Amino acid sequence: MKEFIPSKRRHVSVAPALKERGGKNENLWFFESPKNDIRFVAKGDLDFVSFVLLEGDTSVSSYNPYPGPMTFESSGTPQKIEVDASVHFRDGRTEFWQFRREEPKTRNQGITNSQFRVITDKEFRSKEILFDNWSVLCAAITRARNYPVIREAQVLHSELKERQQVTYGALLDIQGVEPALMLSIVAKSLQLGDLQTDLANTLFNSSSVLRRSSTCRG
Repeated sequence: MKEFIPSKRRHVSVAPALKERGGKNENLWFFESPKNDIRFVAKGDLDFVSFVLLEGDTSVSSYNPYPGPMTFESSGTPQKIEVDASVHFRDGRTEFWQFRREEPKTRNQGITNSQFRVITDKEFRSKEILFDNWSVLCAAITRARNYPVIREAQVLHSELKERQQVTYGALLDIQGVEPALMLSIVAKSLQLGDLQTDLANTLFNSSSVLRRSSTCRG
């Protein structure tokens, strides 16, 4: 069986991230983003959860985890505000996100720009399963990114063309299929919106039913 270790490994330095964190009581997450094709440090749990869920949002083409400060109009006066992420949508829109445990009571209240959003914990209280699924699927894409998935992609395409839907377990039962590569191509197809399955209510498993999306390009 193949060892899924990248031939070229990416490196993010730990020291600068720890130095910047200082005495703050927050976790640092070193995250490999399949959507952005980069490795970066997510500075806090809320940031990390947000980025993982963005990976699975098919309306989002990419996001920047380090956009820096931006200037917005607040009560008629330009105000420079630290932005924690810029999110770029497939329809051309861009939103600027600031992560906070709770909605600020006073700060930034006067900002009327529809592109600016404060993201808090409450956004994710019903998305635990979705987060869990995309944590697994992102890892699957990353582990297999340097390996050819032509065989598995052909099998997936053929099965869906014939049956319209198929369980993930049925794909693994096909002779010659490499499980890690099949999981990778399924995960990538879900991320691109070419496949659909219920990731919000059920943990992804061998019984998960995969359907071709109506917007599938293939």
